[in-house]
Amino acid sequence: MKYISRKTVLMCFIAFCISVFLVSCGTAPVLKENSNNLPKKNDKAISSENAAVSDKTEEKSSEPVAPGSYAGKHIKLTLEDSGWDIFAPRSSLMQDYRYGPSLMSDGNGGIDAYFSSPGDTTHEFDWFTYRHSDDGGESWGDEKIVLTPTPNSADALSVCDPDVFYYDGYYYLGYTSTIDETRNGLCNSAFIARSENPDGPFLKWNGKGWGGMPKPLIAYDGVNLAWGEGEPSFVVVGDVLYIYSTHDSYTHTLERMKATEVRTADLTDPMWPSRLSVEGIAVDRTDSTGDDEYTFYDCDSLDVAYVEACEKFLAVCVNRRFQNSSCLLYFESDDGVNFERVSEINTNVICGAHNVGIISDANGHIKPSDQVLIGYAYSGSSSTAWGIWSTRLVRAKLEYTDEIDRSDEQADNIRQAISYFGMESHCKIGVSATYVTGYENIGETFDLGYYYLDNNYNTAAINKKDIAYTDYDENIISIGKDGSVIAKNPGMTIANIHYEGFTRPVCFCVLGESVSSGDLNTFRLSGLNMFMDELVISGDDPYAVAIRPTATFTNYVMRELSPEDMEKLGIKISVDDESICTVGDLNILKPIKEGETTVHLTAPGGIECATKVIVK
Repeated sequence: MKYISRKTVLMCFIAFCISVFLVSCGTAPVLKENSNNLPKKNDKAISSENAAVSDKTEEKSSEPVAPGSYAGKHIKLTLEDSGWDIFAPRSSLMQDYRYGPSLMSDGNGGIDAYFSSPGDTTHEFDWFTYRHSDDGGESWGDEKIVLTPTPNSADALSVCDPDVFYYDGYYYLGYTSTIDETRNGLCNSAFIARSENPDGPFLKWNGKGWGGMPKPLIAYDGVNLAWGEGEPSFVVVGDVLYIYSTHDSYTHTLERMKATEVRTADLTDPMWPSRLSVEGIAVDRTDSTGDDEYTFYDCDSLDVAYVEACEKFLAVCVNRRFQNSSCLLYFESDDGVNFERVSEINTNVICGAHNVGIISDANGHIKPSDQVLIGYAYSGSSSTAWGIWSTRLVRAKLEYTDEIDRSDEQADNIRQAISYFGMESHCKIGVSATYVTGYENIGETFDLGYYYLDNNYNTAAINKKDIAYTDYDENIISIGKDGSVIAKNPGMTIANIHYEGFTRPVCFCVLGESVSSGDLNTFRLSGLNMFMDELVISGDDPYAVAIRPTATFTNYVMRELSPEDMEKLGIKISVDDESICTVGDLNILKPIKEGETTVHLTAPGGIECATKVIVK
């Protein structure tokens, strides 16, 4: 037996004590091993990737930073250079963009990215496209449309503002949408869909499960004059999901307010999308004047990540969006709820910036060894054309200081026009139809006019026999041998169409005898509904809560109703107990005292709906 000296034993004991002390001092949230991470690759792939990453890490730093090393310090975020464009529009003559990038890193240089892209320009504002990079965003694979609106539903007009996280076998993709056609995209709500694969197909949350007609994750309950609720951002800590969303509404005195709200959910609960807990307002982004301590002006949505090195939540957005003076702006938080402004970033930011995204892993975390990337869309100098934007990726650096560093607020941004070059390669990216909703009488055949798109949005017709259909109601339509869709019985059904690995929902409406396909403008009210089963109000709430119903008609069209619409349709509002609350102008609920009551909506013909109101 080899002799071990007392000195060696003593040194080993001291080293052991130091290691125990360091572990006990850590205060970062504990993450379950493998529970929230991306699916495992095979051991051979992991071994080779780890070897490659190890080589790069040694070149970058021989002493990796441990999580929690900078706990208690403040974040200093800077851009290392001006970055590079990963998308540019084809010309200055037509809308073309990939804005609001959501960037998910796998820790080995791989990035899954989601963007808002133009919709069909006729029925739908925005779609989501997906691309993957194997080399940290230097080059990208083919583009694919992975999410589109569901016609005649709560998200009929758009899917925009993507953010993604991964948990327990699913990629969850959040988005913004509306059905308010009359107010240019107001009255938005936040929605969510999920898939086992990063590029879909995605199933939307329907209020009880996944798939079918979508229901909001966070429904906007304010007056119908405002942008609403949406632009979700997600961070997972253990099994707790932090959800950050824009709330743009009006106060009881009809003063504009802009805020970022934060909610949490227990991801171990299969019904978590319907059981969110409101934690409060993370940041009040209401436009302010120069007399205030700091000026917010058209400050847009926050993208949030958890920085493990300092155990803080980091939120990044754009202030003075679309302006020549636009800049990045970032905040930090110790608890994920209460955020403090840190500083603007002007250096290396191109003017006309908007809708920023910061890269993070599957849980929304930035690890000490991760390369930090920031993506944003921009219009460039002196550009006023809407929807003609480039998207830029830039390397960023995280440092940590004892005091907040705001030195870059005095710097200048870059006044630079955008370049035009379009997509570098041509490939099919999706399938759609000229008419995403079809109307026919019993026995007639639908002709939606199917086509595929390439990544420059050129289109080509598809023969109907090459389209496959799933998830439709066989009592309402049938599929002929030649691929024809035949109207069978009155009703509405959503069908997913498939072509060469691409998919999207379309809607088939079989009309009853009382509705003619040639006279769709003379339809009658057939139903009323509320997005929310209950409304919670308080005299302390900063914003006004209003009654905003949706209506369906005999031609199956779904619309949100304004107070003016309700008056034209003869819809009346009544409150069971007006000692608890009343309904005022713009259908705003006015709290009187604590309690519960019910608000009823009734229309001619015995059509009605009701919602519970809780006053706290």
